[in-house]
Amino acid sequence: MKTDRAFQLALNMAKQRDRAIDDPRRPVWLEATDSFYKKLNRIARECQLSRYDALSRGLDALLSETEVRNSALNRSVKSPGQSEVFRRTMGQVSRNYWATVSLEEKRERGRKNAQARWNRRRDSNDEGPLAHRPKLDHRRTSPLKAGTSSSVVI
Repeated sequence: MKTDRAFQLALNMAKQRDRAIDDPRRPVWLEATDSFYKKLNRIARECQLSRYDALSRGLDALLSETEVRNSALNRSVKSPGQSEVFRRTMGQVSRNYWATVSLEEKRERGRKNAQARWNRRRDSNDEGPLAHRPKLDHRRTSPLKAGTSSSVVI
């Protein structure tokens, strides 16, 4: 038990030291080894992705996993197994519920929710949600100068 605690303490110290050394201004590829590139190439080839897409999706998956790990459910339920079972169960409950709701009711709820979002935007911004767009002169839609014709005479 004491060795586990000492190991965790040493691991935490190493992580803190690595974070302190990790300078965000320094390009990460300077620290990448041959084995890193071999692994990246293998994963990208197996997933039929470019290396960039493989890295991008991997980073997205890491962030998603961290968000799940730090979620309110996981903070209150100490066992990761219990929280995963609860998450799957609640997902199935939600799918079963929405399977019983008629298409018309789903549309109506969607319409009401969209209207509520637009109302919140309008209330927070007096000019409306499209105020950031440039004003267009709808009287003149053609880029041609007045008095010119778009037809070509040969």
